[in-house]
Amino acid sequence: MNEEGDDTVYVLNVLWFRPGGSQRYRDYIAAARPLVEARGGAFLEPYEVAETWQGDLDADLVFYGRYPSKEVLLEMLTSDEYQRVATIRDEAVERSITSLCRAAPPFAD
Repeated sequence: MNEEGDDTVYVLNVLWFRPGGSQRYRDYIAAARPLVEARGGAFLEPYEVAETWQGDLDADLVFYGRYPSKEVLLEMLTSDEYQRVATIRDEAVERSITSLCRAAPPFAD
């Protein structure tokens, strides 16, 4: 659970790419990273789905973005500079699941 006063949010990104979209998405990350980092955010380590053992998650890429608050995230997403970059993402991604998350209490030992 977030500590008192910690507004940090995490954005879960589950992505399925268009043909050739993987490289185009890397172009998007390169263009978006300065906008994210200027606001105190970060793209966390990406993962390719290697194998699904339960359910049908057959996505191409899964990762979290981290932002100081939901307000910071929304300000960035609605900025003119981000809107110009978002077109690259749209070209790359066929389908996506995007969920806003927050830290939960750790699992008990």
